[in-house]
Parts: sequence; C-alpha cells; structure tokens
Amino acid sequence: MSLETVHLQFDHQGEHYDLTFREQEKPTAESVQINGRQFAILGESSQMAFLRGAISDLSSEKDMPPSDLRGRLSSLADVKNLSVESSLTSAELAARMEAYIRKMADERGYSGSVLVKKNGERLVFQGYGAADAATPNTPQTRFCIGSVTKQFTGVAIMLLIQEGRLALNDKINTVLPERFRNRKWEGITVRHLLTHATGIPDYGPSPGDEDRASFFTLDEIIAQFSDRDPAFNPGEMFEYSNANYALLGAIIEESSKPPQSYEDFMRDHIFHRAGSDMRNTGMYSSYAAALPAAGFYLDDDGKLKSVEHRAMPIHVSKAHAAGAIISTLEDMEKWDRALYDDTFLTPASRKEIANAEGRIIFNPKKKSYDHDAQGRAIPKAGEEYDRTCYGFGVFVEGNGEALLHPGGIPGFTSFIARNTDAKDCVVVLGNQCRDDGSPIKTPVTQVVALHLWEMLKW
Repeated sequence: MSLETVHLQFDHQGEHYDLTFREQEKPTAESVQINGRQFAILGESSQMAFLRGAISDLSSEKDMPPSDLRGRLSSLADVKNLSVESSLTSAELAARMEAYIRKMADERGYSGSVLVKKNGERLVFQGYGAADAATPNTPQTRFCIGSVTKQFTGVAIMLLIQEGRLALNDKINTVLPERFRNRKWEGITVRHLLTHATGIPDYGPSPGDEDRASFFTLDEIIAQFSDRDPAFNPGEMFEYSNANYALLGAIIEESSKPPQSYEDFMRDHIFHRAGSDMRNTGMYSSYAAALPAAGFYLDDDGKLKSVEHRAMPIHVSKAHAAGAIISTLEDMEKWDRALYDDTFLTPASRKEIANAEGRIIFNPKKKSYDHDAQGRAIPKAGEEYDRTCYGFGVFVEGNGEALLHPGGIPGFTSFIARNTDAKDCVVVLGNQCRDDGSPIKTPVTQVVALHLWEMLKW
C-alpha cells in the first residue's frame, strides 16, 4: 500500500504557507500522529513551527483526526485560502477504507453494510458479516436505522410546509390532533420540536415492553410523557428527546390531506416518491416480518449474541417517527442523492434544514441551573455550558455543510454523515449494538463511521 503525501497551503497574516505531510512507515521523534498514522512535516522552518504550535494547541491527545487540524486552522484569525490535496487516488483511498472495515469486523465484531462517497463518487458499497446464521449482509439487507429516522421526519415536515399546510412558527397546540393538545406545551412551535428545544422529557422502555407482541399506537406513546412538565422554556436550551419527534409524527398525520397515518404518508410522499424509489424502506410495522438482518448485541466477553436470546428492552414500534424506519444501504444512497436536488425539497428548504442555532445543552446531571417562577431551568449567570447545533433531524457542523446523525435500536445501530458542499457521504448500518453490561462505550458502527468520515477529510 503506497504511503500518502498531503500538500497543505493557506495564507496567514500576509504570508503564504506551503507545507507537506509525508506519511511514514515508522514514527520518529518529529512525527505527528493523525488518524493512527505517522506523518513528517516538511517545509520552511518558521512555517513548520507555526503549524506545530497549532497542532499542539488542539488537545492533549497524541492522535488527532484531520478535521481537528483543518478546523483549528480555519478558526484562526486571518487564515485564508486553505487547501488540502492528498496524493491518494480514489482506488487507494477505497482500499484503505476496505482494509480498516475488515479489521474492525475481525477485531471488534462489526457486522453490517457500508457506503462511502467522495465528491459524489462511490468508494465503498458493501456488506460485511452476517445478516443471520446463513445469510451474509449486502447493500440490499434491511436494517432498523433507529434515530436516523428523524431526518426523514424532518423532510416530511418541510414537504407539508412547502405545500402551505404548516409553518415552522406554528404553535403545536394549533396543529396537533385535538386529543394531544396540552397546556404544558403552550409556546412550543414546530421549529422547537424539530430542533429539540422544547424541554419535553424523553420517553423510553416501560415495564412489559419486552413481552409485548402488538405494535404501539401513537396515543400510547404520547401518553407516556404528556403529563410531565417541560424542563425549560421553549427555545431556551437543547435536550435530545424522542418525544419531540413522536409529536411531529402526530402533526404529520393531522396535516396530511387526505388524512393519512404517519406510515402511509411516509410511504406515499417519501419512500415511493418519484425520484426517490426507496422500495425497500418502510416502517417497522410493515417490514418486521420480512427483516432479513437479525439484531445482535455484544455480551460481556465481546461476543455477538442474537437479541432473540434475551428480552428486548423496548419494542421497535415505540420509536415511531423518532426511530422506527427500516432501510437498506442501497436505499440510503438514493436518499442521499435525492437530497441534492428538488426530489423532496426546494433549495430554500434544504438550506433551512441545516440552519441550526447553537444552543446550550441541558445537562442537569453535570451542570447547575437557576429556575424561573414556573420551576423551569434557566442558565445560571457565570456558568459555562456546552453548546450544540441541531437542525431538522440532523446535527450540524462547520458552516452548515456537514450533517450527521447516529441511530440505535435494540440489535441495530446506524450512522449517516453528509457534506453537502463536497458531496461526501458515509452511511454505516449495523446489526449489532452495545449491551448494557458491555465495556464498549461507543457502538462499533459509530466508531467505523466516524473513522471513515475522517478519512475523507484530507
């Protein structure tokens, strides 16, 4: 496998910087470690010193992803015209990615299917591991995609907005079915639901879920959180909550004309829409019996065990508009492609999805807050809070061009990352998840996806 050379150029305070990163087989005292590989920096000494200073300021970690370096340089005052060129051909990059995925399959038990596209060109499109005891995973294998469902729900809401049936600033108590309207939710808008800025508590497993044979109804789902007070005022902070997207599912049902269930609306207006043709994508209730991929989990010894060997902690149908879609790698590529044109959304709507406001992350386990007269949390003066940017079903990075989201449901994990400027895309679907007793803190699917995403950054 050929070693990589990366050419880095940028302008800073009137000086043009021209530096080269040359990959090394063996590290030296002067090497820098990027994505697990060793590089020597070549160039004029003062420019090399400046770059090393930028690198050393990133973190205390010895290793770093390329995006940290690019992000650090981009954030510096007076850095302009940043360009990065790699010597690797598309075939060489694809071979490195394939080798990495197979290593993760061998060493960490990754099983699923992977899509990687760079500048719209497909580099990886393949299944790994087993769908069940007798069938290998392929790009046509169906997987539960968990919370990646949320971006489909976000697009469905934008379709209704484009048709004039909704507005982002509509109060939800005017657009929800009447039986779901709630005094506790006064002031909450459709936009607040989309961006997890409501303070409505999350919902999850309940006693008896593991033995349930029938699908959950939307009424049953919403009843699990409708009597609980929001933790903060609308728009004040960010707290990820599946309840927000369950309510969006109800709004889709109320706003569709003629009236349709969430499942039927998604089928007719998203999955089977002309230009998308996602014929192997649907809701769990439709595809559960025909789901080829068996879900697995990692036990305490790191061995894969079928979820059939233990009680599932939550019925998949309970995720509804927040996480109950099933899809294939092949259909997820169609989804990515359709989001670049007018198949679903106008250019203005596509821009709106990534128009994320950085909000304080509500984290009462680690941070303290003041409270208003209604007992709702408000930021405390002088306290430093972490922030995040969340659009409509996607986490937003950079200047709005990078859209990412993980997903997880019993036995399955997923991750999608898209750079809408570069037309880069990584989709990793997996039919394994972390068991509560496993020492692995991050699902292997997410580890694989983020590493591949960083491999595209050079």
